[in-house]
Amino acid sequence: MPKLHQIIAIEEDLKNKTGAAVAVLEREVSQADNFNGLSRVYRPKDENGEQLPAESKRVQHDALKQIEKFVAAKSELVDLTATKDHANMGAYGSVEIDGKTLIENVPVTHLMFLAKQLEQFKSFVEKLPVLDTAEEWKSDPSTGHWRTDVTTRHRTEKLQEFKLITEATDKHPAQVAQLSKDVTIGYWDQTKLSAALPAFWKAALIKRIDDLIVAVKLARGRANEVDAVRQHIAEDLFTYLLNVPA
Repeated sequence: MPKLHQIIAIEEDLKNKTGAAVAVLEREVSQADNFNGLSRVYRPKDENGEQLPAESKRVQHDALKQIEKFVAAKSELVDLTATKDHANMGAYGSVEIDGKTLIENVPVTHLMFLAKQLEQFKSFVEKLPVLDTAEEWKSDPSTGHWRTDVTTRHRTEKLQEFKLITEATDKHPAQVAQLSKDVTIGYWDQTKLSAALPAFWKAALIKRIDDLIVAVKLARGRANEVDAVRQHIAEDLFTYLLNVPA
């Protein structure tokens, strides 16, 4: 008696094989003329009239045989899938992590669902921003976010000054230079705020997700050890379908 994981291992190949066979059959049945033939014999009106060769066209495909081929291609897949689905009904696995059972007796189909959800959650978390490590962040209980200490920056303004370089004489005017200097006129008290994640916390969360994904996959592996009782339902299905009243 095969195990469920053995059935799963061959299912995909069988799906591909069946799909390819059905695709060929569908192409063949779409060409209606291939199901038609012809046999034509010429008889001259007079005994001594012109003789012409017979003409014929062979029937290439038989509709009933095409149905038989389709049924044969599908039957193995139907029976295999039935075997898998019946086995899944009795396949359960417990999610164990850190030596403890987190979720008990989860159906194998739900374990597959959980694994996909966890992968999506991991992808989402990986996109979340982290706090700038160049800053020193502190928790702000009033907002639940993060903030830095206040930093002060000067606000300056350029002031123009005039300086006498050379005194005026009876022959030359005075020479004056225009100078500018930055003068503090105020202060910016700045606090940076953020609701991003601490890098260490994000990394720890991703590791926990990875650990849980592994635990779910292991649970699924244990669930797939259940025996798969062979099912044979395709013959009854197709026998009924093909028993069309004449």
